[in-house]
Amino acid sequence: MADTKTKEGLVVLKLDAGIYADAKTAGMSMNEFLEQKEIEAGYDPENPVGKDLTAFERQLMANDIPIGKANFAVEDFIKASPMSKVLFPEFINQNIYLGMNSGKLDVKLDDTHSVKTRVAQGSAKSVALDIGASDLKAKAKSKEGSQFPRAIIATKENAISTRKVGIEIDFTYDALKRIQVLKAQHIFQVFGWNLSKQITHRALQVIKQGDGNANTAITATETATTTWKYSDLVNLILNPSKGAEFTHAVVHPAFLEKILTDDVNFKQFQSLNVLEGFLKDGEVAGFFGINWKTHQEMDAESVLVWNKNLTLELIEDAAGQLVESDKFIREQIHGSVISYDFEFAKLFSNSCAQKNKKA
Repeated sequence: MADTKTKEGLVVLKLDAGIYADAKTAGMSMNEFLEQKEIEAGYDPENPVGKDLTAFERQLMANDIPIGKANFAVEDFIKASPMSKVLFPEFINQNIYLGMNSGKLDVKLDDTHSVKTRVAQGSAKSVALDIGASDLKAKAKSKEGSQFPRAIIATKENAISTRKVGIEIDFTYDALKRIQVLKAQHIFQVFGWNLSKQITHRALQVIKQGDGNANTAITATETATTTWKYSDLVNLILNPSKGAEFTHAVVHPAFLEKILTDDVNFKQFQSLNVLEGFLKDGEVAGFFGINWKTHQEMDAESVLVWNKNLTLELIEDAAGQLVESDKFIREQIHGSVISYDFEFAKLFSNSCAQKNKKA
């Protein structure tokens, strides 16, 4: 069976279980891999039918898999076309990723980084700005021949090795097939949300403790007294070193509750703008121009701030596959694992800071 085209110009790709290994070998996500295959098969990217969809969504459409129908079960998905069973692991994969970035107050995967590197061998050497050997103050060069200050970009000495977090599946394929697709989406998004808690915990660890290379750990400061006050937050946020302004702050949920309700030490947080926004959409945004987030693993009396664009690099498995696709295709999922192979590297150590309550 060769690739075919629908009358709308969509391509129905001939797929087999090997596409997941092929995508990983090519260092591509499944969406990228499918898009390349579509174009090779003659799909026109400017075709209005499917132009605003991802390659995976176009394959669902081309194979007549209506995942939005209320009564559409997983078994219906699998039987919809000859390609359905091969596409199903990616359907699960994408819903897990959606779950990783769900929620409003909790730190999400997308909050932690803006740079992503895919690796196939499980480790990589990250390239970062060498803070210890750099002078970032802008100066005019004098006529006497003095040199401009230097900013050094160097490969880190120690390789960053990826690690895995995961959840074991404790249900059978037969049980899964009886669930409505919309319900299955929510289930796997919950799995993704739980994975995200482990991943973001690691991100916060690397921000604070470094990635194992020299000069990547934070030296935390302390509050002026043994009580957290508004002035301590101002001092933390308005004094970024070497010009890297902060975009995010994370605290323990109990600490956020404190600053939103303590009208003695955090009176400024009781402003109508902050509280109305929180009551309206459950987010604390805009105060100091920073996105305020929570994480259960944060110290109860600590605030961590960072610049999303400068602090961390996410290193992940080349294909980004979260499920054991071969087991899903063979309908042998009980005891298999949903896992994420990743690590974080520090890009610019001075783009983050931490303040703890004075003992």
